[in-house]
Amino acid sequence: MTFILLLLISLLSHEDLPLKRESIQVRQGVILTKITLGTDESNIYMVYVPYKRLSEARSSFSRLKKYGNAKLSKHSGLNCVVVGEFKSRESALNLKDNLRNKGFKAKVYYSGFDPENAQGPWEIRILELDPMEVDLRIGIAKGKIIGTETTGSICQRNQALAAINADFFKRNGDPYSAVKHKGIWYSEPDPKYESIGFYKQNGRQKVIMGKLRFEGSVLISGIRFQIAGINRERKKGEGKKLMYYNSFYDNYITIDDDEWGIIVSRGLIKRAITSRTKVTLDNYEILLKGVGKSPIGKSNIGFPLNVNLNAISIDGRQGLWQNCSEIASGSHVILRSGQVFVPNRFQSGFITRRHPRSVLAVKKDGKILFVTIDGRKAGYSVGMTLKEIARMLKKIGAVEAFNFDGGGSTTLFVDGKVVNYTSDGHQRPIATAILVF
Repeated sequence: MTFILLLLISLLSHEDLPLKRESIQVRQGVILTKITLGTDESNIYMVYVPYKRLSEARSSFSRLKKYGNAKLSKHSGLNCVVVGEFKSRESALNLKDNLRNKGFKAKVYYSGFDPENAQGPWEIRILELDPMEVDLRIGIAKGKIIGTETTGSICQRNQALAAINADFFKRNGDPYSAVKHKGIWYSEPDPKYESIGFYKQNGRQKVIMGKLRFEGSVLISGIRFQIAGINRERKKGEGKKLMYYNSFYDNYITIDDDEWGIIVSRGLIKRAITSRTKVTLDNYEILLKGVGKSPIGKSNIGFPLNVNLNAISIDGRQGLWQNCSEIASGSHVILRSGQVFVPNRFQSGFITRRHPRSVLAVKKDGKILFVTIDGRKAGYSVGMTLKEIARMLKKIGAVEAFNFDGGGSTTLFVDGKVVNYTSDGHQRPIATAILVF
């Protein structure tokens, strides 16, 4: 049974759901499948006014009855007065605007966004990769750890065939967790997030997923210093631990009056810094920044210095992670050994509400899937909860799956163009992407 036929059978939870699909061979070992599943016919637009207290909802009920077939209800944990239900979005928006003009804080809710609705519609994109035909690498916005760039731009700048967005990130483009590219650490793993790594075994692209923690240290003048983090500022509570920087950080690093620094080039101490300054690093240079009195002076220039940076597997697969020259991060593994696995470490709405999703999955035969589910577009695609997409992937033969940043970041870029609908209406600049070569 072909992958596409298995996919279509698995997705049809109701035999009468309409389905359209188109498959394109992008190149040897790379197949893009576009799927439209479900219908908007049973969905409605509900106009409602929310209240914190039931007494407030009851008090407004009599006033709202004259604008429609009002009824008391619950929505998103709030007491509501539902004023009208429409098939037409325009009609719902007209009533909402009318109510707001009368002083009511009216809102519109589309029933397709409710996870209880099994009708869709959904727009699904799947890029299937033969592990013997591809190389997967991390693409980093503008080649620096601080900064953002669209998925498409990262893909084209690196002359890759395809890309899917990856890490969660801060507004300035700083990823929340692990980023490693060509064996160089750009950002250390944060145990709040999980990581995904890529390595080659006998010419076959392999993927590993799981939890990592960071350990870093360096021996300076007979003293063992712990390293707290990579390419970031010191956090409260990190005390006298060192910070590690390389040339992939921002334009410069500031060393304050109470700090010291050591610049290392190709394993040798190049410069000792003991006063306030701004440092710009060249290629192959690193900076170790500490607080208090510097442990070295000018007499140490030219001495070797060995820095240890390690990602430690929390779930016992250290050997495989050591093979990975490419590592990114996301929220967590959602399918492990063929079982749906959705922990509750993140806010419940992120897990239980339907959103656009970006996921990388691996099938039992080793084939790799880049999967996007479009969402937040009423009448077009409603998105999925994490459990919905994990269950779908399990049905089509995936045994492992990893969730990346979604929402407006969800982008699948293939052969020079975006192949999904981005919920922002355009590509959102992001921090990192997984590239296909």
